[in-house]
Amino acid sequence: MNKYLRPLNGHRHADDYYSIYFVNSKMGHIVGTSGIVLKTVDSGLTWERRSSGTEQSLAALSFLTPTQGFAAGDEGTLLRTDDSGDTWYPITSKTVWDLYALSFPTSQTGFVVGGGGTLLKTSDGGGSWHQLRTGTTKHLTALTFHSELIGYAAGDGGTMIMTEDGGLSWTNVVIPTEKKISSMFWVNNQSGYAAGDDGIILRTDNSGKTWIPLHSGTRHRLRSVFFLTENIGFAAGNGGDLANASGPGTLLRTSDRGQRWELISTPANMNFASLCFLVAFNKGYIVGAHGEALKSFDAGATWHQMSLP
Repeated sequence: MNKYLRPLNGHRHADDYYSIYFVNSKMGHIVGTSGIVLKTVDSGLTWERRSSGTEQSLAALSFLTPTQGFAAGDEGTLLRTDDSGDTWYPITSKTVWDLYALSFPTSQTGFVVGGGGTLLKTSDGGGSWHQLRTGTTKHLTALTFHSELIGYAAGDGGTMIMTEDGGLSWTNVVIPTEKKISSMFWVNNQSGYAAGDDGIILRTDNSGKTWIPLHSGTRHRLRSVFFLTENIGFAAGNGGDLANASGPGTLLRTSDRGQRWELISTPANMNFASLCFLVAFNKGYIVGAHGEALKSFDAGATWHQMSLP
């Protein structure tokens, strides 16, 4: 079992969800423990299970188009769909390390990172993958690419690395923490955020060359960060800093580029693992432990329980 993402609430639950991804205003997907895959076509009002063909837990999702997407997870599991998530089939990853994060800067070029500094790259739209050296053996749990060439990965022990040549070479980025980074989000090519253990939130305004710590007001483990605008953003995570900390989960909001964060009340008694927003439609979604999920239809001002099968 992947100790870096699981368990969410002290033990492995049959329906812990780890990632949510919407391809448009109606269609979204969720993945989680034991190969769980869920799909909605009505903005999350109803969800249906789909067979992933694996019992391995899935930690990451990414879609190139509404029809073509990928999922990654435990023991090098890499899956692909070409029919909007109705069916999934395995792709050879050539690694046994757990995989944590996916990023596709173009329709042909994609990356996935995982345990032991693992980095895989595809240059043919996910048809085949090959391993590249990152120069670290730390577990990499966060990944973002600005373009086909420029990308960032981060993970255990305050590790952050960047590439400017499409992953062929990586350089260390010094950040003001030794805590694990679990999530990164870029507002634009200059400004980005990173969040992780012990309530750490960092911001850069010079394309990741330097990072400054922000006061989040919590010591809880933060697992996902997302910005709706240059000023307004959210961070979500556990009810504590330990992997087995129990809920309710932590949800923070800022309206001033992270200078101040306020704790948002939610109806869920769970640790949060992943949040996403459909900015143009003011819709937001959060998934986490024990099969619970939340939705917001007012840009995160209020949150309501979302029924999952």
